[in-house]
Amino acid sequence: METEAPLISTEGLTELEVEPGEKEYYLFYYEAQIRRLSAEEQELFDEHAVQYSEDYMMQWVTSHMTYAKEIAFAVSEGSKYTYIDRTWYVGER
Repeated sequence: METEAPLISTEGLTELEVEPGEKEYYLFYYEAQIRRLSAEEQELFDEHAVQYSEDYMMQWVTSHMTYAKEIAFAVSEGSKYTYIDRTWYVGER
């Protein structure tokens, strides 16, 4: 018997523009440290992981420290980044 995944509500979330590539991968990576990713998020995270080595991402974060700090600060203040139906959202944890 197959069961459908429950629909994830976007109520209370704000749509967010996230540049595909390293910025998107960083968001997935950061969120994965805090919570289990959804199947959709995990699939895209895995696609990015094939493209970017850990060493590359460490260098990328170093050269994009403002972005990395903004994400870390937002998360520490209770923001949660979520990827639903090919769209990024931000809301409260």
